[in-house]
Amino acid sequence: MRFALWVAALLLAALAVFGVFVYTSLARGLSSAVDDTLRLSASQAIAAVNIENGQINFTDSIPEGATAADLVEHGLTIRILNPQGEVLQAFGPYHATLVDSNALSAAVARQSTFMTITESQEKVSVRIFTAPIIENNQLVGIVQVAQDLGSVKDTLGRSSHLTLFDQTSGKNAIEKSWPLINRLSMKRKPI
Repeated sequence: MRFALWVAALLLAALAVFGVFVYTSLARGLSSAVDDTLRLSASQAIAAVNIENGQINFTDSIPEGATAADLVEHGLTIRILNPQGEVLQAFGPYHATLVDSNALSAAVARQSTFMTITESQEKVSVRIFTAPIIENNQLVGIVQVAQDLGSVKDTLGRSSHLTLFDQTSGKNAIEKSWPLINRLSMKRKPI
């Protein structure tokens, strides 16, 4: 009986460790994918910005039509700011989000930054990438690309139910396996 309990406990511990490993690996992978998407979108937005005489020209900078609908569907927001942090043009569901002073300072220092905020109106986490727009070694603007993290949280929530990471799932697994452990320990023949 003790042997069966030890085996069950070790198996449960191994499954729990495996579940934590899978969960953290998935979380890192999803976070990295979101960051890569934001970097790529910012690079594309910077490439689409027309600069004439050191000023940003908005003739075709921000997408419209079918492209705009795709961005909204994916929860993506693009904002173009001047070097002082004033929004010049914005598109997407989080276009009115306040500009963070630390992200602005980093962009003025020609550094790109990531930050995660909680949008107060919708109570959803939003990941924001801020990058400087540099032309002829001069800062002419700043681009911010934001995406909500709702799908990431949904995926992580579903994965926690698939592993023993969720305590209630682990408790249910123990309760369901206990009769089997008892039967196995009763069938053991004495030596």
